[in-house]
Parts: sequence; structure tokens; C-alpha cells
Amino acid sequence: MRKFKKFVTVGLTAAMTTAMSLVAMASTDVTIHFKNAAKWDNVGIWIYEGVGWTRNVTPKDACPAYHESEDPKIGSHPIWPGAKMEAEKNYDGWYTITVPFDDTSAGAVMIFNNLVADTEADTTTGGDAEDQAILEASGLVMDTKAKQQSPNQIVTPNLFVNGTKEFWCDFDGDIKGSTGKLVSTKPASYKKKASTKVDGLEAVGLSAKEIKLTWTKYSGATKYKVFYLNSKTKKYTSVGASTKTNYTVKKVGGAAIKKGQLYTFKVSAYDKAGKKLATSSEVKGVALDIPTIKSVANSKKGQVAVKVNTVKGASGYIIYRSSKQKSGYVAIGSTTKTSYTDKTVKKGKTYYYKVAAYKTSGKAKVSTQYSAKDYKKIKVTK
Repeated sequence: MRKFKKFVTVGLTAAMTTAMSLVAMASTDVTIHFKNAAKWDNVGIWIYEGVGWTRNVTPKDACPAYHESEDPKIGSHPIWPGAKMEAEKNYDGWYTITVPFDDTSAGAVMIFNNLVADTEADTTTGGDAEDQAILEASGLVMDTKAKQQSPNQIVTPNLFVNGTKEFWCDFDGDIKGSTGKLVSTKPASYKKKASTKVDGLEAVGLSAKEIKLTWTKYSGATKYKVFYLNSKTKKYTSVGASTKTNYTVKKVGGAAIKKGQLYTFKVSAYDKAGKKLATSSEVKGVALDIPTIKSVANSKKGQVAVKVNTVKGASGYIIYRSSKQKSGYVAIGSTTKTSYTDKTVKKGKTYYYKVAAYKTSGKAKVSTQYSAKDYKKIKVTK
């Protein structure tokens, strides 16, 4: 393999080419976070000077370069030309990678935004062909515009002091060159970005004329707007607004809610200046008459037969049960008929039953609420 000759081309400082004492330790997974303030399309990482990779990039025998130190204690060390850092989903502008360090006798990390050129750079492609092949295999996008690599670098002396395994660098984005250090303390800028989604949106039929929407409070929101999907125009149209986290829909498009018809809703959150902050996922709702339990009876051993009063337009019914009259109701099953057998009861126990109606939408069950007052009580005797 060829010798490492990239020090001039990549603009490394004297501080980086000097071996740095690190506490030697066995292979350790280390996570590095990098703030991509310059908004690079592509972010990669170099490990060099005594730090080897064992996975995530390529096998060691495919390593394209070595650095031969004049210090016999350091000797020759593999230099891995980059692996792709992945954007962190919940931290705006941050990239991360977890790598296993084998040799921590000396080392440094460099974070870059494109391909690294060799001493005799190919100005057409931006780097040596062998390097490009390794970089491409690592998941980095090839630089076809011959961009000059940024000389920004992160120097990491004493990287493994106290067994630290996670580091951050809030890079200032100065692509003309700046040196920063990885820190082992989470910086203030490493904070979750605000969600762009209103969570927890649910729709439940209150009656044959009303559908109630509820959702989770969105931080910073002072107002919510409710929209329904117009089946003719295929566009969302405003239904109304609320300063609370609920809204009861009685009309859509100026017309009353139709019994048994499925409607699709979404909710957007706004701040006091009227700026939209976030929008929910879609949810479907249906208005139906609220069903009631017709009867409950002991049947076979360990079973209760439940019968439901028919609701016109319903696809089926969801059966709820509790050991208390006024609370604790949990769905225990559903049926497309007006009868249901509860096979999970215990002799001597008393149970209370309620029921909700539903309309099918694909594989989903779009449900009404269960009755507020109506229930049936039974003590299991078999």
C-alpha cells in the first residue's frame, strides 16, 4: 500500500501532525457528534495517527494508506479515508457516527465535507481514484465538481481520559479554516429541535351528528385550526378553530355532518403571531348513534354472553368491560354481529359492560365513544 502523503493537501496544522498522547485501551465504541453549521450536503470523518477502525468502513486489509511515524513507539498506523456521518433526526444541523477505536496510543479526528485529494490531485474528480473508491463504499457522495476540501479540523488530545465515550463539536462553519476541539460535555446547542407535528390527534363520534377531535398540547401554540379533507376537491378546508386541545365538529363545508359517513381531519398549531408551528397526521372520524348493551348473561363455564342493540350504518361493535361501574373500562374485543362472548371472566367476579360502534376504513376501525350512562352489570356464577 502507498504511504500517506495528504498532509499538505488537506491543510493539516502542525498540531495535528504531532502525535498526541492518549490513554491506551482496548477496542471501545466512541460516538462523535458534529454541528454542521455550514450546511454541508455531505459530512465525513477521518481517523488518523494511531487510531484504527475495525468496522463500519472497510476491512483493515483494504485500508488505502498508512502513516509511518518517526517515533518508533508509534510506528505505522492505518489511515481510514472517511466514513459518512449520519444526520441526527431530532437534532437540527447535527451529524453523528459511532466508531470502534482499536489503538489509542496517539490519534486525531478530522471532519470534512467532501473528498480528500492526494499529493498529485486529480482536478477533474477531486481526489485519487483509490481514495474515491473507498469513500464511495463508505456511503459518501462523490465530489464531481472538484471542490477544495475545507481545512477545518478537530484536534483531539487526551481523547480517552476517564473512559469518555461520547464527544461533541459545535463547529462554527468557517470554511476558510478553523480549529476546534471535541468536548466530552454536551453543549447547550445540542438540544432537540422543535417537533413539526401535533401529536395525539384522535376522532370519536359523540352522536349521529357530532365528531369530537382531541390532541396533545403543542408547546408555544396559542391557537389550533381544524381542517377536513374535501372528497370532491381533494383539498383540506377549514372547519373551525380552538384555543383548547379539542374541537367538536358539527358541520363541514357549511353542511351538517352526515350519519355514517367517514371524514378525514387534521389539526395545525399556530403561535400568537399567526405563524404555523406544526401539523398533525390525518385521522378519520364517523358520526353514528351510540349503541347500548341489550343484555348480558352467564352462558358456559367462565363465559358471559353479550348482546348489543343494532346501530344503523355501523360495521361492527367494540365491547368494553370494567370491574367498576363508573371507570376503568377497557376494550376486550369486537364483533361484526350483535352478539359477543366474553371468555375471560372469573367465577364470583362482578363485571360492567359498555359498547361503542365502529365503521371500517381499510383495516382500521373508526369508532364512536361508548355510552356515558348506559351499562349492563353481571356477576359470574358459572
